This record gives sequence, C-alpha cells and structure tokens, in this order.
Amino acid sequence: MRYNSLVGGFAAILTFLPRISISPSDPPDLQDIFSASFTITNTNFIPLRDVSASVAAGNILLGDSPPNVKTRSNEFNLRLQIPDWTNHNLDIDEKFAITPQDVINFPKSPSSELKHMKSV
Repeated sequence: MRYNSLVGGFAAILTFLPRISISPSDPPDLQDIFSASFTITNTNFIPLRDVSASVAAGNILLGDSPPNVKTRSNEFNLRLQIPDWTNHNLDIDEKFAITPQDVINFPKSPSSELKHMKSV
C-alpha cells in the first residue's frame, strides 16, 4: 500500500512539470531550409513565464563551396537569438513561432543540420 502512495505522489508531481511542444513546419521556400518555422506551445495547464528560444547550427556548408569553407560545431555551442524570441509568457495552449531565417541569412541551398533549443 505504501508503494502505491509513493507512485501516486510521484505521478502527481510530474503533472506540474513544464511541458512545451516544438513543432517544425515545412520551409515555404524549398531553396532555403532556414525559412522553416518552429512553433513553441505550452501544453500544460500551468502558465509558463519567461520562455525563450534560440537556434543552434551544427554543420553548415554553403552550396558548392570548397570543403574548407564551412563551420563545424557538433556540440551546437553557438546559439543565435533575437529579442522577439525571448521573455514570452505562455498560458495554456498559447504559442509563439520562430524562423531561423531571422538570424541565419545565407545564400540559397545551404546544407545544414538544424536543432531547436528551448529554455524555460
């Protein structure tokens, strides 16, 4: 019986943890993968305060550039952000969207890995 109480208490605590969903869209410009947007939504019933988003790029190779013209950071340490992506207050099911193209504006057809980051 005591075990059931502990499991039930743990499950109740998990209910109050922040839950955010991040949904990518298809890029409107197929020649520019950075035109895809990411929608960040509060999927919990508890309001979230001071939600910010940033974009981190790992490997970027510009079109037909020679192999020595690229950046490489497998740890995604370089995070890019603009003020519009910071300090959002999200009530239940509220959302905001970010577009990497707002901070990464390369010539058409780069090959890249995109990783979305979140912070609460």
